[in-house]
Amino acid sequence: MSPLENFPLSNHLLYDGQDVDDAREVLSRLFTEISIEPSDTRKPFRSLVYGVELPRISVCYLRFEGGATAGPVQPMDFHTLQLNPTGTVTYDTDDGVVAGSASRGVMLSAGQTVRNHHSAANGNLALIVKDDVLRDYQSMWTGKTQSQSLKFQLDFDPEVPRISSFLGFVDQFVQNLNRPGGILEIPAAVASFENALLTSMLFSFEHQFSEKLNSEKATASFRQVRNIEDYIESHANQPIDIVTLVTVSGLSAATIHRTFRKHREYTPMQFLKQTRMGLVNQRLLMASSSDSVTRIAMECGFTHLGRFASEYRYRFGEDPSQTLKRTTT
Repeated sequence: MSPLENFPLSNHLLYDGQDVDDAREVLSRLFTEISIEPSDTRKPFRSLVYGVELPRISVCYLRFEGGATAGPVQPMDFHTLQLNPTGTVTYDTDDGVVAGSASRGVMLSAGQTVRNHHSAANGNLALIVKDDVLRDYQSMWTGKTQSQSLKFQLDFDPEVPRISSFLGFVDQFVQNLNRPGGILEIPAAVASFENALLTSMLFSFEHQFSEKLNSEKATASFRQVRNIEDYIESHANQPIDIVTLVTVSGLSAATIHRTFRKHREYTPMQFLKQTRMGLVNQRLLMASSSDSVTRIAMECGFTHLGRFASEYRYRFGEDPSQTLKRTTT
């Protein structure tokens, strides 16, 4: 077995044991009521479960050492992205049977009853989103209430560029969740990651509404763009994401992005970042000896400080620490 620290979410162990009923109870809390059957009852059973439950998304890493068959005992009320970095999992679904592996990902849709056949010493990373959460998010993007559940294409190629980008973001998300003292201690950062993941899931994977989502044509006026920018400038040091802008503008998320493409050469989030960068620069130029770059950057809304420093250097031609040093010496 690989060292525990090599597993995704290794700092969030939920279960490590040999009792089938205990493993079933843990997984049922994380997913929904679930069944587990060891592949070979003559061999010791062992399962490892790591997981983090967030307001809108849950992430789980599951490993059955001797293999097992598991799955919801009733139709799922959630969608789940299934990635299998080691070993294989065969998914027996209402829409057919598909094998997930390192070269083939699986997207299970709400409303299905699924049996997952895990090979020995597999590794299964699952991203779990409740159906009502994703429907609300789709409604936000289109500006129209969505009552029908999404039904995703069952399997996908991880090398497709748009999906590959999404999976890279998932990997970054999982790494940040697993970092002690990381984004789990910053609710605004968690919300930002969740919003980006939900948006990417809607637009990266094929489902029955994909064409409609990508063909919405409505735009707003230049004045509405300025109103959004005014709001961003006035609240730049507060948590802001696309959900915030939808709420304050009354426009759909798709309309906001489309309108910014029409009237600007940047997105709303790029404008927010540049506004915050200017705010940090102003604060650094007025800083006292008791101030720090980290404190000022976080107070101005930045949570990814490594990326912040490189972007600050690109815009202002020096490290933020150099700006602070010039001001306080």
